[in-house]
Amino acid sequence: MNLREIKKNIIKFVEDGKSVDHVVDITTSNLSEDQKINLVEMFENDMIEQVKNTTSILDMGINETLRTILSSRLFVYPEPDETYHQEVYNEKLEDGTYSSDDFHDHLYYHLKDPITIKMEKWSDKVGHMGGGMTAMQNNLIQKRNKMIYDFSDQLANAINKNNIDTGIYINQLDSAIQRSSSNCNILCGLHLKQISQHKHILTWNTLTTSQNYTSSSDETFGQYKLVCKLQWDFANKSMKPCFGSVQIDECEILPAPVYYSIFTKSFDNIKNLETNIRLMYNKLNDIRETTTISY
Repeated sequence: MNLREIKKNIIKFVEDGKSVDHVVDITTSNLSEDQKINLVEMFENDMIEQVKNTTSILDMGINETLRTILSSRLFVYPEPDETYHQEVYNEKLEDGTYSSDDFHDHLYYHLKDPITIKMEKWSDKVGHMGGGMTAMQNNLIQKRNKMIYDFSDQLANAINKNNIDTGIYINQLDSAIQRSSSNCNILCGLHLKQISQHKHILTWNTLTTSQNYTSSSDETFGQYKLVCKLQWDFANKSMKPCFGSVQIDECEILPAPVYYSIFTKSFDNIKNLETNIRLMYNKLNDIRETTTISY
């Protein structure tokens, strides 16, 4: 089966309501990494075509099927932080061999990072800035996917569970945290930002302002940081986290921003996750002296 046939089958099964990660696992398990990357690029070409054919900025985006596939374990190839040339220049800066010619080439030919290059390429193909915005969103989702599936594969191996099912569980957990936090405040929902592989901790956080319903352009943006952490005990042979916490940090303005905790609540039952997220947002509203959310 060639890549076009695999792509067609993935779309068909997802549209029929099949689990996207099970579908991706079955259809791509025999592919090499290069073939998987080529398959990802084929789906991305479909995304570019959909954005290109958008007539209104309000309707800009990709359809539900492609969004589902984008959130799967197939899309785990975010752009690197640096190009090859930028890595070389940074190594030269560190070892003291960076020359005037390097500076010239760096400044005029290799200043843009990989995601900027991709955003510009998508914008050119689409014909408007919506292409670049979609490319940036795509990359953020792939970073999130890679964190989730790398961790879930490690967890599955440690607890002797199926890695596909474990990945689906962690994926759904992440979606639940995003959904419940956005329901509390759509302008400052939580997003997965960090994983401690050593301590088995996943951290979701977001920055927000001193007042409610103000944007990131507000001068007080970053006054508060909302944090949710979940920790797993690999020895208990369970997909479920054994411990969780929510907290609010406040920024202290120093030469560099420093955050200190002003509210913390821990829990040991994952069933209490959404209740504690609401509690955190209610506490934030108390601090801001704005309307609280009902429990």
